[in-house]
Amino acid sequence: MALNLKVGKSAVTFEYTDDNMTAAWTVKAEDGQDKLLGTMRKVIAFVEDQDGPPALSKRTPGASLQAVREVFPAPELPPGVPAYGVPPTNGWAGAVPEIPEDRRADWEYMPKEGE
Repeated sequence: MALNLKVGKSAVTFEYTDDNMTAAWTVKAEDGQDKLLGTMRKVIAFVEDQDGPPALSKRTPGASLQAVREVFPAPELPPGVPAYGVPPTNGWAGAVPEIPEDRRADWEYMPKEGE
């Protein structure tokens, strides 16, 4: 990568060359100050952009998870309660069914031991 300045009798050319391309900007002697400054800004911006964005930092697995844990620590749980906060059950099957008021005369709950 190289930025070259070529001076002629009536114009100056800024030429940027790398392995894949060549870009050139020409400033003529009759160009005004505004056009000269505009061209110079374009050349500088173009050359600075050729370096590419800064490289990302190396990824550290679990770093973002650790940052979240520091901001939102896990709540203190009583002894015997697992980390997910709910003691293990058998879901709805572990609950004793309740007979609706209007059906209590017709139905009777029989526990498993009474079968």
